Amino acid sequence: MSFQTRRGRRLAPKTPGHRKASQTQSTPTDAAVAEHFAPQGLGPAGLYDGLNIVDETGTFGDLAYADRTAPVSEVILHQTDSSTADSTRDAYNSRIQAGKHIGAHYLIDEDGNTSLTVPTDRIVGHTVDHNNAAVGIETVGLHTNLSGSTDLHSDVGALDLAPDLRARLLGLSPEELRREMADNGNNIYEDITGPQKRANWNLLSALGSDHGLDLTTAVDSHEHV
Repeated sequence: MSFQTRRGRRLAPKTPGHRKASQTQSTPTDAAVAEHFAPQGLGPAGLYDGLNIVDETGTFGDLAYADRTAPVSEVILHQTDSSTADSTRDAYNSRIQAGKHIGAHYLIDEDGNTSLTVPTDRIVGHTVDHNNAAVGIETVGLHTNLSGSTDLHSDVGALDLAPDLRARLLGLSPEELRREMADNGNNIYEDITGPQKRANWNLLSALGSDHGLDLTTAVDSHEHV
């Protein structure tokens, strides 16, 4: 992840619970997720009983720059713009060594495995003006850049997009689609995998239960997610 602003309309897979759920198909929850998730009694904030979350805060906790002073009121989803979680971990380490604090609280890898990288009671930079009240989740995925496209409708239609996103974009006029893509840097993410969707949904369910969030209004996405 290399951006911290939110602008334009978002051109990538969303997880159930988004304010503008234009892309994601409904993802069934695991049986355990239907019940109340409680934070684990021991360990950093953000580990939950019932979810197999790997604690990597000992390695990446220094991405945080302060303690959270506001209650968690939203969750923001990001994609890493990398093909593997290990390359994202390398980027995290480089940022820590450089004294930078851009990252997220959770990292979901290419196979749908979840790691806690920064405790959720700490602040890490992931979205300008929202960091103190937002939990950030990064999911591994690369963007496609269509800046050289001469036929955006054909090129967008050839991508593996979530059905609602595909329908919305292909329903635009050529000029509207050009503006939509330009607003997002001509970048677009294809749909995340089934295991990644389940990991996002299970984690959102736990965070919603823990922080009293209404997932129909409290979940948003980065503009490139």
